[in-house]
Amino acid sequence: MKWISVEDRLPGDGKRVLAYCNKTGKYFVGHVSNHYLSDEVYWRHEGARGAMYTVTSKVTHWMPFPEPARGE
Repeated sequence: MKWISVEDRLPGDGKRVLAYCNKTGKYFVGHVSNHYLSDEVYWRHEGARGAMYTVTSKVTHWMPFPEPARGE
């Protein structure tokens, strides 16, 4: 899998991905959403116990998850 720049394209609304913040150098699991009152895009990451938090750092790249392993 390769990293995708947010300037090239964004994942589908609500699609769970691995995201990277260049400013902080941190990765997180989350999704991108459109603000319901505007066209503004914001990122949310999964926190403790499945809670979601808005990301304030700028996400620069994202990557889809690979297909899950299949049982025998």
